[in-house]
Amino acid sequence: MTLSRHGQVFLLTLHHADNRFNYESCKAILAALDEIERVVKQEDPTRSEPWALVTTGQDRIYSNGLELEKVLPHMLDFCTNYYHP
Repeated sequence: MTLSRHGQVFLLTLHHADNRFNYESCKAILAALDEIERVVKQEDPTRSEPWALVTTGQDRIYSNGLELEKVLPHMLDFCTNYYHP
């Protein structure tokens, strides 16, 4: 995935064929959100300006859901710490 910025709009693009959520993809998304938060706090500490995040997939699939074979054995940990912290 890539994170780019156009003024006060961030664009997070998912690049895998089906963009299934697993530990790695969720960690990357959380890292991108942390980076966005860092930039906004640094550049607009009073949050007086509007900011936006647009997420998009590549090709025709945004996300094909969870990659169950990777996350199912540890579903509680995955959901609590990565998918919906």
